[in-house]
Amino acid sequence: MSKRRAFTMVELLVVLAIALVIVSLVAAGTMQVIAYQRTSDTEALIRMLMPPLNQQVKSVVDMAPKEPIPQSVSNIAAAGSPNDGRRARIIWTKLRVKQLLPMNFSEALAPWQLPSQYYSAPFVNPSCMLGPGDLPANPTYATVLSNAGITSGSPLPGAWPGESSPMLLLALQQAYNSSASKFAPDSLPPAALGSYPQQAGANYLLKQFIDAWQQPLVFYRWPAGNADVDASNPAGPSVAFRDPLDPEGLLQDPAWNNWTNYSGRAGVFWFEQYCHPVHTGTGEGIYTPKSFYLVPTIVSAGRNNNLGLAQRAMPGPPFSLAIQSPLLPDLMTADGSGADGDNINSFLLRAGARGD
Repeated sequence: MSKRRAFTMVELLVVLAIALVIVSLVAAGTMQVIAYQRTSDTEALIRMLMPPLNQQVKSVVDMAPKEPIPQSVSNIAAAGSPNDGRRARIIWTKLRVKQLLPMNFSEALAPWQLPSQYYSAPFVNPSCMLGPGDLPANPTYATVLSNAGITSGSPLPGAWPGESSPMLLLALQQAYNSSASKFAPDSLPPAALGSYPQQAGANYLLKQFIDAWQQPLVFYRWPAGNADVDASNPAGPSVAFRDPLDPEGLLQDPAWNNWTNYSGRAGVFWFEQYCHPVHTGTGEGIYTPKSFYLVPTIVSAGRNNNLGLAQRAMPGPPFSLAIQSPLLPDLMTADGSGADGDNINSFLLRAGARGD
């Protein structure tokens, strides 16, 4: 009987190396499949959320024209130019959208409120400033947040965007009028819902939308700084007025939207603080009215869990007029890091693409 020769050390190392290569290839392929599946699941979730979100906006647009307009809103619309009831109606509609679709707890609890610096000279202007009677908090939001241990919020948006996901969930479950249908989160896959961090002493746990990487989705109500959304406007890049809620460009009227009125804290100044920018430029001579294609957007940070978008900084002393809409962190301005290319954006999903 011949004696069987044992494997040499070199042969064992070669076999081990081949096995490691096979394992690494299988692992890499498996990770790619998992990453693809997570992306696909997140895209499917966002697609499921967009119809009820669009319906909520539509419900406001349909109802707001039938509602009385507070005097402060009429003052904002008229300041610095002849009173225009149509512009007041547009502003009121936008404020109602803000009231129904807040992006953080502060907006939900006090949609009329501005940062503290606006309530002292030289910025205060009582005729153009909203009060709780003009734009009250949604009572359902106040009750749910109170049960979760959240009874007050700073008018500063420091905790955003983490608060936008639970607020979006709450908002989609609201019926703006008796004929509107309510969104049922039970229709979503269980993995699409997570718990918002528990508040000390809370007796109710907030839920929020989460992507397939277990990160909260981010909701942008009026992403005025999102160049991709603006450039993707179906009307094309050369149109004068892009805002779907202002098709006539009444917010771009140079008799109302101009440097004199803005620097003098007249109507356009207060509109921007409550809603969103409608001009560019930082001073007299370069102030330019500008409309944006404002489409409510839901965003997932993608596989690297890095949102990769820069918020506009809050103004500090001295307050700068160059910083538009300081209360609202709704500008999707890319930070230029290159880390945001894997974001999953609802608007671009509808256009058949992905990214910022």
